[in-house]
Amino acid sequence: AQELRHGVVQLPLQRFSLALIRATPTSMMLDFAAVRLNAERATGKVFKLKIVLSDLNETHLITIENSVLIHEEGAFDDKVDATVTMKRADLLETLLAGVPVGLKTTTGAIKVEGRSDAYADLVGLIDPLASNFNIVTP
Repeated sequence: AQELRHGVVQLPLQRFSLALIRATPTSMMLDFAAVRLNAERATGKVFKLKIVLSDLNETHLITIENSVLIHEEGAFDDKVDATVTMKRADLLETLLAGVPVGLKTTTGAIKVEGRSDAYADLVGLIDPLASNFNIVTP
């Protein structure tokens, strides 16, 4: 009721515990990214990425189709638009924390084989985190 009378109180951005992030499996982080996918921006987009996390020896197939992000750990598809190799920290920083993909590709932290802008397209479809949001709108 207070939010309806006085508006949403603007709280400082909440930071996630580094220990929590490290303990969370990559597949759960990708689930989180799938929930943050902006369906309107994803309308009409169809592409597949193979994500290789070099520090964990993990591969993830990410498919964007029908305004939905689907990820499969260890899956293989020979018709991907790009293979993106990086460390897990680089994935989290670019996909969820807003670090520009161009910065990571320029420094060589992210290597893309295939369509060079495919990973940046994926990141552009993920809405940023918002710590303040309306639970009920008038």
